[in-house]
Amino acid sequence: METIRKTYNMTPLDIPDSMTQPLQVVAHRGKKSMLMGSLKELIENPEDLNLSTEMADVANVSVENTGSLNMDFGFQLLSGLLKGFGVEIKPFEFALKGAKEISIAFENVQHKSIPILKIGKALKGKTLDIENPAMNIFTRSERKFNMYLISSVLESNSILINVEKTTDDGVKVEAPDLGGLTDVSIELKETSSKKQRIEFSDKKHLTFAFSAIELFLGPGGTIKFGETRILKRSLDGTIQQEEPQPEEQSLIEEDAPALMGWN
Repeated sequence: METIRKTYNMTPLDIPDSMTQPLQVVAHRGKKSMLMGSLKELIENPEDLNLSTEMADVANVSVENTGSLNMDFGFQLLSGLLKGFGVEIKPFEFALKGAKEISIAFENVQHKSIPILKIGKALKGKTLDIENPAMNIFTRSERKFNMYLISSVLESNSILINVEKTTDDGVKVEAPDLGGLTDVSIELKETSSKKQRIEFSDKKHLTFAFSAIELFLGPGGTIKFGETRILKRSLDGTIQQEEPQPEEQSLIEEDAPALMGWN
């Protein structure tokens, strides 16, 4: 999770899904996060808003095992990941009954994104429909939510479950029996370091992490990226202001080892 946040500035999801995609609007405040729908549903005159995603393969993103990734935590994490693919955790609990610690990695990772400059050019002169009742969550005077636009996602269709430690040296794991799910492939392999691994793969790619840019409302519902922030006093006592460049960001604080779910 630290790799996902710090390397890619992304928010990891507890349950992978197909809904979390570029140009989806997110309402976020504190620990509450909601997918509001496509930007086209909130923008006035969206007919000429033509933005296409760019695809790229990326190096495999690993959620690596530490001493704390015991089976209780490992199954909790794995349960959410598998749930996105419609697979229950019980067959894996049975197959891994002799395991003491596991690590999890994603394979066949795709990076789907729309560059921020490209988004900015497409939204030049566009305004949000302030009269849309759904906008109230962003415009009300009290307890309003911040507005974010998803700009990129990481997708995968393959999860690797590495057995790092077993209860006894001679214990062997088994290949889970998923009851004949046709879209799913399960293989039991041995790594180069002689450790056992269960390789799970599906035909569909699901989003397991995303990054977003914060949107601000300008006059008349115009859309702005970035917000003026006040810097520290300079040596001569004056207070400087900076207009930061918009950047992709995670919605989870760096020191919070957490996954995010949609309310």
